[in-house]
Amino acid sequence: MLLRKVAQEAKIFKQHMDYDKKNESGQTLVALLFFVMVGMIVTTAAVIILSTNSQAAQKLSQGEVARQMAETGAENALLQLLRNKSYTGETLTDIGGVIGDNVSIIVDTDPVTGQKAIFSTATSGNFTRKVEVIYTANDVLTPLSWREVY
Repeated sequence: MLLRKVAQEAKIFKQHMDYDKKNESGQTLVALLFFVMVGMIVTTAAVIILSTNSQAAQKLSQGEVARQMAETGAENALLQLLRNKSYTGETLTDIGGVIGDNVSIIVDTDPVTGQKAIFSTATSGNFTRKVEVIYTANDVLTPLSWREVY
């Protein structure tokens, strides 16, 4: 009788253990799905941030290229003025083999102040930058002011 009672108790204990294992396997699946979803959210956020930073860096680079092209146009105008005092400007197109990139150079004299100026406007992609150089041209060509105009 004691043996039968122990066997019956063991059978009931085993049923409870099997029932608990079934519940634990469901909890494991829910936990696994939760961690996978969190991982996917973090990865997606990282990719979005990386993409945004990459686009911003590309735009900064294009703007810097346009500024350097404008500076180059101003330097070219100074060189042309040293060679030819009647130089009034020009337009340089497809600079560096890039179709659509151009620099427009205008040499002008302010009728009120008599100051001479070079205006160099460069376009690269969607970006346009302008550089203004104020200079004197007595016996020596001397830049007085060199700035980017916004």
